[in-house]
Amino acid sequence: MSYIGGIKSNYLAGFLSIILAATIGCNIFDNQRDAELVDIILVTKNLQVGQQRVSLLLNVDSGKEQASSGVLSAHSAADRTVIDKQIAEYHRWPYGMRGAYSTDMNFIQPGPWELEIQFDVGGDVHAGRLKLNVAEKLPVPSPGHRPPQTTTPTLVEDKEIALLTTDYSPDPELYQISIKEALQDDKPDVIVFASPGFCTSPTCGPQVDTLSMLNKLYPHEANFIHVEIYDNPSEIQGDLEKLVFADAVEDWGFTQLPGWINESWTFVIDGDGVINQCFEGFVTLEELDHALGSVVKAQ
Repeated sequence: MSYIGGIKSNYLAGFLSIILAATIGCNIFDNQRDAELVDIILVTKNLQVGQQRVSLLLNVDSGKEQASSGVLSAHSAADRTVIDKQIAEYHRWPYGMRGAYSTDMNFIQPGPWELEIQFDVGGDVHAGRLKLNVAEKLPVPSPGHRPPQTTTPTLVEDKEIALLTTDYSPDPELYQISIKEALQDDKPDVIVFASPGFCTSPTCGPQVDTLSMLNKLYPHEANFIHVEIYDNPSEIQGDLEKLVFADAVEDWGFTQLPGWINESWTFVIDGDGVINQCFEGFVTLEELDHALGSVVKAQ
Protein backbone atom coordinates (compact mmCIF):
# COMPACT_ATOMS: atom_id res chain seq x y z
CA MET A 1 0.00 0.00 0.00
CA SER A 2 1.58 3.28 -1.06
CA TYR A 3 1.51 6.59 0.82
CA ILE A 4 1.06 10.05 -0.64
CA GLY A 5 1.94 12.94 1.64
CA GLY A 6 1.43 10.73 4.70
CA ILE A 7 -2.08 9.69 3.62
CA LYS A 8 -2.73 6.16 2.46
CA SER A 9 -3.37 6.26 -1.30
CA ASN A 10 -6.52 4.16 -1.08
CA TYR A 11 -8.03 6.68 1.34
CA LEU A 12 -7.10 9.50 -1.05
CA ALA A 13 -8.66 7.63 -3.95
CA GLY A 14 -11.81 7.10 -1.93
CA PHE A 15 -12.00 10.80 -1.09
CA LEU A 16 -11.61 11.77 -4.74
CA SER A 17 -14.26 9.20 -5.69
CA ILE A 18 -16.71 10.97 -3.37
CA ILE A 19 -15.93 14.23 -5.18
CA LEU A 20 -16.58 12.55 -8.53
CA ALA A 21 -19.89 11.12 -7.39
CA ALA A 22 -21.00 14.47 -6.06
CA THR A 23 -20.21 16.27 -9.30
CA ILE A 24 -21.51 13.81 -11.91
CA GLY A 25 -23.78 15.63 -14.31
CA CYS A 26 -22.42 19.04 -13.27
CA ASN A 27 -20.37 21.45 -15.32
CA ILE A 28 -17.23 22.31 -13.38
CA PHE A 29 -17.34 25.84 -14.74
CA ASP A 30 -20.80 26.28 -13.22
CA ASN A 31 -19.55 25.09 -9.82
CA GLN A 32 -16.25 26.94 -9.82
CA ARG A 33 -16.95 30.42 -11.12
CA ASP A 34 -13.97 31.74 -9.16
CA ALA A 35 -11.57 29.16 -10.61
CA GLU A 36 -8.47 30.42 -12.38
CA LEU A 37 -8.87 29.41 -16.02
CA VAL A 38 -5.88 27.77 -17.74
CA ASP A 39 -5.26 26.65 -21.31
CA ILE A 40 -4.91 22.92 -21.81
CA ILE A 41 -3.21 21.12 -24.69
CA LEU A 42 -4.40 17.70 -25.80
CA VAL A 43 -1.51 15.24 -26.19
CA THR A 44 -3.70 12.39 -27.44
CA LYS A 45 -5.08 14.09 -30.53
CA ASN A 46 -6.43 10.91 -32.13
CA LEU A 47 -9.39 9.49 -30.20
CA GLN A 48 -12.07 7.02 -31.22
CA VAL A 49 -15.30 5.59 -29.83
CA GLY A 50 -14.66 3.43 -26.78
CA GLN A 51 -12.41 3.56 -23.74
CA GLN A 52 -8.88 4.84 -24.23
CA ARG A 53 -6.11 6.86 -22.64
CA VAL A 54 -6.49 10.62 -22.67
CA SER A 55 -3.45 12.75 -21.91
CA LEU A 56 -3.20 16.52 -21.68
CA LEU A 57 -0.84 19.16 -20.39
CA LEU A 58 -1.33 22.66 -19.07
CA ASN A 59 -0.13 25.63 -21.07
CA VAL A 60 1.42 27.32 -18.06
CA ASP A 61 4.89 28.36 -16.98
CA SER A 62 7.02 25.20 -16.82
CA GLY A 63 8.15 25.98 -13.28
CA LYS A 64 4.64 26.41 -11.91
CA GLU A 65 3.51 23.93 -9.29
CA GLN A 66 1.23 21.17 -10.56
CA ALA A 67 -1.45 19.26 -8.69
CA SER A 68 -0.85 15.53 -8.21
CA SER A 69 -4.21 14.83 -9.85
CA GLY A 70 -7.30 16.50 -11.25
CA VAL A 71 -10.91 15.68 -12.06
CA LEU A 72 -11.33 15.22 -15.82
CA SER A 73 -14.83 15.13 -17.31
CA ALA A 74 -15.98 14.41 -20.86
CA HIS A 75 -19.31 15.45 -22.29
CA SER A 76 -20.92 15.59 -25.69
CA ALA A 77 -20.75 19.04 -27.20
CA ALA A 78 -24.35 18.62 -28.38
CA ASP A 79 -26.18 18.65 -25.02
CA ARG A 80 -23.28 19.12 -22.53
CA THR A 81 -24.35 16.12 -20.46
CA VAL A 82 -21.37 14.66 -18.62
CA ILE A 83 -20.79 11.15 -19.96
CA ASP A 84 -17.63 10.19 -18.09
CA LYS A 85 -15.65 11.65 -15.20
CA GLN A 86 -12.33 10.28 -13.96
CA ILE A 87 -9.35 11.16 -11.79
CA ALA A 88 -6.43 12.14 -14.04
CA GLU A 89 -3.04 11.55 -12.44
CA TYR A 90 -0.13 13.91 -13.05
CA HIS A 91 3.00 12.28 -14.50
CA ARG A 92 6.17 14.34 -14.66
CA TRP A 93 8.22 13.94 -17.83
CA PRO A 94 11.89 12.93 -17.46
CA TYR A 95 13.27 16.25 -18.68
CA GLY A 96 12.55 19.88 -17.89
CA MET A 97 9.69 20.75 -15.55
CA ARG A 98 6.69 19.64 -17.58
CA GLY A 99 4.36 16.70 -17.27
CA ALA A 100 0.90 15.56 -18.32
CA TYR A 101 -2.39 14.51 -16.72
CA SER A 102 -3.68 11.19 -18.00
CA THR A 103 -6.49 8.72 -17.42
CA ASP A 104 -8.80 6.39 -19.36
CA MET A 105 -12.00 7.96 -20.67
CA ASN A 106 -14.99 6.38 -22.43
CA PHE A 107 -16.40 8.09 -25.53
CA ILE A 108 -19.73 6.51 -26.42
CA GLN A 109 -20.27 8.17 -29.79
CA PRO A 110 -18.31 9.87 -32.58
CA GLY A 111 -18.38 13.60 -33.21
CA PRO A 112 -17.62 16.76 -31.22
CA TRP A 113 -16.86 16.47 -27.51
CA GLU A 114 -15.50 18.72 -24.78
CA LEU A 115 -13.06 17.92 -21.99
CA GLU A 116 -12.92 19.83 -18.74
CA ILE A 117 -10.35 19.52 -15.98
CA GLN A 118 -10.40 20.88 -12.44
CA PHE A 119 -7.58 20.71 -9.93
CA ASP A 120 -6.41 22.35 -6.73
CA VAL A 121 -2.96 23.82 -6.12
CA GLY A 122 -2.32 25.15 -2.62
CA GLY A 123 -6.01 25.80 -2.06
CA ASP A 124 -6.46 27.65 -5.37
CA VAL A 125 -8.87 26.05 -7.83
CA HIS A 126 -7.82 25.91 -11.48
CA ALA A 127 -9.93 24.77 -14.42
CA GLY A 128 -9.58 24.37 -18.18
CA ARG A 129 -11.64 23.27 -21.14
CA LEU A 130 -11.00 22.21 -24.72
CA LYS A 131 -12.98 20.94 -27.69
CA LEU A 132 -12.09 17.82 -29.64
CA ASN A 133 -13.47 15.46 -32.25
CA VAL A 134 -13.85 11.72 -31.68
CA ALA A 135 -13.62 9.38 -34.69
CA GLU A 136 -15.75 6.29 -35.19
CA LYS A 137 -12.59 4.21 -35.68
CA LEU A 138 -8.92 5.05 -36.09
CA PRO A 139 -6.68 3.39 -38.71
CA VAL A 140 -4.12 2.53 -36.00
CA PRO A 141 -4.53 -0.87 -34.25
CA SER A 142 -6.27 -0.53 -30.88
CA PRO A 143 -6.50 -2.53 -27.63
CA GLY A 144 -8.23 -5.88 -27.97
CA HIS A 145 -6.98 -6.36 -31.54
CA ARG A 146 -4.00 -8.07 -33.14
CA PRO A 147 -1.59 -5.71 -34.92
CA PRO A 148 0.05 -6.39 -38.30
CA GLN A 149 2.95 -8.86 -38.16
CA THR A 150 5.38 -6.62 -39.99
CA THR A 151 8.94 -7.79 -40.52
CA THR A 152 11.15 -4.99 -39.20
CA PRO A 153 14.96 -4.79 -39.63
CA THR A 154 17.21 -5.94 -36.79
CA LEU A 155 20.89 -6.12 -35.85
CA VAL A 156 20.67 -9.89 -36.16
CA GLU A 157 20.72 -9.38 -39.92
CA ASP A 158 24.17 -7.77 -39.53
CA LYS A 159 22.77 -4.33 -40.28
CA GLU A 160 24.61 -1.34 -38.87
CA ILE A 161 22.67 0.31 -36.08
CA ALA A 162 22.86 3.66 -37.91
CA LEU A 163 20.66 2.09 -40.59
CA LEU A 164 17.98 1.28 -38.01
CA THR A 165 17.53 4.45 -35.96
CA THR A 166 18.08 8.19 -35.75
CA ASP A 167 18.87 7.87 -32.04
CA TYR A 168 22.19 9.57 -31.28
CA SER A 169 23.01 7.04 -28.57
CA PRO A 170 21.13 3.89 -29.57
CA ASP A 171 20.54 0.90 -27.32
CA PRO A 172 21.37 -2.28 -29.32
CA GLU A 173 18.94 -4.34 -27.21
CA LEU A 174 16.00 -2.57 -28.87
CA TYR A 175 16.90 -3.93 -32.32
CA GLN A 176 17.35 -7.66 -31.66
CA ILE A 177 13.98 -8.99 -32.79
CA SER A 178 11.47 -7.99 -35.45
CA ILE A 179 7.82 -7.24 -34.78
CA LYS A 180 6.78 -10.40 -36.64
CA GLU A 181 9.09 -12.63 -34.59
CA ALA A 182 8.04 -10.97 -31.34
CA LEU A 183 4.34 -11.44 -32.02
CA GLN A 184 4.89 -15.12 -32.76
CA ASP A 185 6.54 -16.02 -29.46
CA ASP A 186 4.77 -16.19 -26.10
CA LYS A 187 6.37 -13.15 -24.45
CA PRO A 188 4.65 -9.79 -24.02
CA ASP A 189 5.94 -7.02 -26.26
CA VAL A 190 6.51 -3.28 -25.86
CA ILE A 191 6.90 -1.52 -29.20
CA VAL A 192 7.75 2.16 -29.61
CA PHE A 193 7.36 3.93 -32.94
CA ALA A 194 9.47 7.09 -32.80
CA SER A 195 12.10 9.10 -34.65
CA PRO A 196 14.46 10.62 -32.06
CA GLY A 197 16.43 12.54 -34.69
CA PHE A 198 13.58 14.02 -36.72
CA CYS A 199 10.53 14.07 -34.44
CA THR A 200 8.60 17.35 -34.35
CA SER A 201 8.09 16.81 -30.60
CA PRO A 202 10.98 16.88 -28.09
CA THR A 203 9.62 13.74 -26.42
CA CYS A 204 10.62 11.12 -29.03
CA GLY A 205 14.21 10.73 -27.81
CA PRO A 206 13.18 10.42 -24.16
CA GLN A 207 10.48 7.92 -25.20
CA VAL A 208 13.08 5.56 -26.64
CA ASP A 209 15.26 6.08 -23.55
CA THR A 210 12.24 5.17 -21.41
CA LEU A 211 11.88 1.93 -23.37
CA SER A 212 15.48 1.06 -22.53
CA MET A 213 14.84 1.73 -18.85
CA LEU A 214 11.74 -0.47 -18.93
CA ASN A 215 13.80 -3.24 -20.51
CA LYS A 216 16.13 -3.16 -17.51
CA LEU A 217 13.15 -3.55 -15.15
CA TYR A 218 11.90 -6.65 -16.98
CA PRO A 219 15.00 -8.54 -18.20
CA HIS A 220 14.05 -11.54 -20.35
CA GLU A 221 10.34 -11.13 -19.47
CA ALA A 222 9.25 -9.28 -22.62
CA ASN A 223 10.42 -8.15 -26.05
CA PHE A 224 11.36 -4.48 -26.36
CA ILE A 225 11.43 -2.97 -29.85
CA HIS A 226 12.09 0.52 -31.18
CA VAL A 227 10.80 1.06 -34.71
CA GLU A 228 12.30 4.05 -36.48
CA ILE A 229 9.64 6.07 -38.30
CA TYR A 230 11.83 6.42 -41.39
CA ASP A 231 13.21 3.62 -43.53
CA ASN A 232 16.39 5.43 -44.56
CA PRO A 233 17.74 7.40 -41.58
CA SER A 234 21.37 7.20 -42.72
CA GLU A 235 20.54 8.69 -46.14
CA ILE A 236 18.63 11.76 -44.97
CA GLN A 237 21.66 13.88 -43.97
CA GLY A 238 19.45 16.87 -43.20
CA ASP A 239 17.54 16.68 -46.49
CA LEU A 240 13.96 16.05 -45.36
CA GLU A 241 12.84 15.48 -48.95
CA LYS A 242 14.61 12.12 -48.79
CA LEU A 243 12.42 10.89 -45.95
CA VAL A 244 10.79 7.51 -46.62
CA PHE A 245 8.38 6.00 -44.11
CA ALA A 246 9.20 2.52 -42.81
CA ASP A 247 6.96 -0.37 -43.88
CA ALA A 248 5.73 -0.87 -40.31
CA VAL A 249 4.62 2.77 -40.14
CA GLU A 250 2.51 2.25 -43.25
CA ASP A 251 1.23 -1.18 -42.14
CA TRP A 252 0.15 0.08 -38.71
CA GLY A 253 -1.84 2.98 -40.20
CA PHE A 254 0.03 5.99 -38.81
CA THR A 255 0.27 7.74 -42.18
CA GLN A 256 -3.54 7.65 -42.40
CA LEU A 257 -3.97 9.67 -39.19
CA PRO A 258 -5.13 13.24 -39.92
CA GLY A 259 -2.29 15.68 -39.41
CA TRP A 260 0.17 13.04 -38.20
CA ILE A 261 3.82 13.81 -38.99
CA ASN A 262 6.04 11.58 -36.86
CA GLU A 263 4.82 11.75 -33.26
CA SER A 264 5.54 8.68 -31.15
CA TRP A 265 3.17 5.80 -30.33
CA THR A 266 3.79 2.98 -27.84
CA PHE A 267 2.06 -0.40 -27.67
CA VAL A 268 1.97 -2.97 -24.87
CA ILE A 269 1.02 -6.39 -26.26
CA ASP A 270 0.26 -9.57 -24.33
CA GLY A 271 1.79 -13.02 -24.88
CA ASP A 272 -1.06 -13.97 -27.23
CA GLY A 273 -0.21 -11.12 -29.58
CA VAL A 274 -3.20 -8.95 -28.61
CA ILE A 275 -2.76 -5.25 -27.86
CA ASN A 276 -3.41 -4.58 -24.18
CA GLN A 277 -2.75 -0.83 -24.16
CA CYS A 278 -1.56 1.81 -26.58
CA PHE A 279 -0.22 5.28 -25.86
CA GLU A 280 -0.19 8.23 -28.23
CA GLY A 281 2.52 10.75 -27.43
CA PHE A 282 4.92 10.50 -24.54
CA VAL A 283 4.24 7.91 -21.85
CA THR A 284 6.28 7.84 -18.64
CA LEU A 285 8.22 4.92 -17.19
CA GLU A 286 5.74 4.79 -14.32
CA GLU A 287 2.80 4.33 -16.70
CA LEU A 288 4.61 1.74 -18.83
CA ASP A 289 5.76 -0.16 -15.76
CA HIS A 290 2.15 -0.39 -14.59
CA ALA A 291 0.90 -1.46 -18.04
CA LEU A 292 3.56 -4.10 -18.66
CA GLY A 293 3.49 -5.30 -15.07
CA SER A 294 -0.22 -6.06 -15.38
CA VAL A 295 0.39 -8.06 -18.57
CA VAL A 296 3.34 -10.00 -17.12
CA LYS A 297 1.37 -10.81 -13.98
CA ALA A 298 -1.49 -12.18 -16.09
CA GLN A 299 0.80 -14.47 -18.09
